Formats: sequence, structure tokens, C-alpha cells
Amino acid sequence: MKKNIIQLFLGFLLINSCSNNNSFEEFDITYSNFFQAHNSIKLTKSDTVFIRKYYENFELEHPYYHENYYTILNKDDRKKINNTLKNIKLEEYDSAYLDNNLFDGFIYKLYLKKNNTEKTVLVYSRNSPEELDSLTELIISSIENLKLHKTDKKFEIKSQDIFPEPEKITE
Repeated sequence: MKKNIIQLFLGFLLINSCSNNNSFEEFDITYSNFFQAHNSIKLTKSDTVFIRKYYENFELEHPYYHENYYTILNKDDRKKINNTLKNIKLEEYDSAYLDNNLFDGFIYKLYLKKNNTEKTVLVYSRNSPEELDSLTELIISSIENLKLHKTDKKFEIKSQDIFPEPEKITE
């Protein structure tokens, strides 16, 4: 009986410590440098990361398509990302940082839900917040050299729409 109580207590501690490892409820990022990469990354509450890579092939009937992948973050990178997300106050940022004078470059959009607050921030500017740029670099560099595995699993990317609507021409 005493042994069962100890096992139950240890199991409770293990479950409780695993469930409190995240500083966010949901997080994803979509980024593009227009010519080399257009990807979305979705963090989960575990070490699994989902990645959606967008492609173009104008020889196909439907030239725009995507493939879904997953990978496993190592413990150190997961901890760094989690600590960064824990300290970031996304609600203090504007919803967009746009530079109308840019014609190509790097664009990204972050979606974060934590503490019952949801925020999306679009960045396409030379004067973007350093904290957001650092977070983006950290996440991209953490998965850059990991082995990707194709998946048929469906997952939602809330930051997916990164390109602003074109301005309407009025006569």
C-alpha cells in the first residue's frame, strides 16, 4: 500500500512537471526571404515541432503547394526558446512593423497565445524590434540542421498569411 502511494505521488510529480514546461499555449511563425525560403514553424507543448514548407513549380497545374514535416527539438534549444517566450511581452508590440520602401528582404509573422492573450505581429522592416528578430533567429537556427520527417498530420498555422494585401489602384 505504501509503495503504491509513493508510485502515485511520483507519477503525479512527473506529470505535473511535464505539463508546466511551456511558457505559452500556442506559438507559430511564418517567414520568407522571397527567393530561398517560405516556411512556417509551429511549436507544440512537447519537443515536437511542425514545419510547413511552401513551394512553387510553374510547370504544375497548381503551381503553389506545401509539404508538412515534423522534427524533434533538442532539450537545450527547447529550453532557450521556452525561456525567451516566457519573457517576451508580445502585447506591448504593434501588430505590424512595415517599411513601404522595401521591395524584397525578410518578412515574418509571429502568433503567440499565452496567459489567455493572443497576439499576431507582422514584421517587414529594417527597424524591427530586436527582441522579435532575436526570437525569430533563435527558432529558425534551432531547427535549421535537424532532420525533417514528412507527415500527413493536419495542423493549423495562424501566422500563415504574411503577405499584406496589395494597395488598390484608384482612378
